[in-house]
Amino acid sequence: MLKSAVNFLARNELLFRRLLVADKVLLLKLLGLKLGKNCIIARSSRWPARQLSKIVIDDNVIVGANTHIGVAGNPERAAIWIYDNVGIGEFCRIGAMKHVSIGPGTLIADNVTIQDCEHTFEENKSPCNTPLAYKKCVIIGANCFIGRNSVILGGTILPDNTIVGANSVVKGDYYSVCRQTLLITGLKATIRKRRWAS
Repeated sequence: MLKSAVNFLARNELLFRRLLVADKVLLLKLLGLKLGKNCIIARSSRWPARQLSKIVIDDNVIVGANTHIGVAGNPERAAIWIYDNVGIGEFCRIGAMKHVSIGPGTLIADNVTIQDCEHTFEENKSPCNTPLAYKKCVIIGANCFIGRNSVILGGTILPDNTIVGANSVVKGDYYSVCRQTLLITGLKATIRKRRWAS
C-alpha cells in the first residue's frame, strides 16, 4: 500500500509539489534519496522521481525554492554529492550524467546552474534533437561561494575557498592552476585575485 502511494505521488508532480516540507523530505527518502540530518528542502523544489538513489545529500543542507536537482543517464555510482552545511539558493539547477560534487560549507546564490553535461553540436540538426553529452565531472571545493546567475560547466574544478562572481561562466580546472583562494569572474571566467591560504 505504501509503495503504491509513493509511486502515485511521484507521478503526480503537482500534488508532490504541494506536500508539506516534512512530508516531502520523508517521501524523497522513501523514493531513494540519501538525505542527511537537519536538511531543509523547500516545498517547491523539484526532484525527478527517477534516479534519486544517485543523489547523496549530507547533514545540514538547505535547498531553496524552485531548485531542480536531477540525474540524466544511468551512472554507476552517486552522480550528485552535496556535502555538509551547503546552502543552495532559489531557482538553481544542478544536473549530472556522471559526477557533480559540492564541498562542505559552500554557498550557492540564486539562479545558478551547475552541470557536467551539455548539448552536442551536429550540422543540420537542431540542438533540441541532439542528446546530452557528458563532458567532465564538476568538483567544487569546500567553503566556496558561487555568485548569482553563474554557470558552472563540465570539467570545472574549483579549489577550496574560491569565490565566483555573479554572472560568471566557469569552465576549467582551476585547482591545477592554483591551489589557493581565488576570485573568479567574467563571461569567460578568469582569475582576478589570488590569496594564499593562511
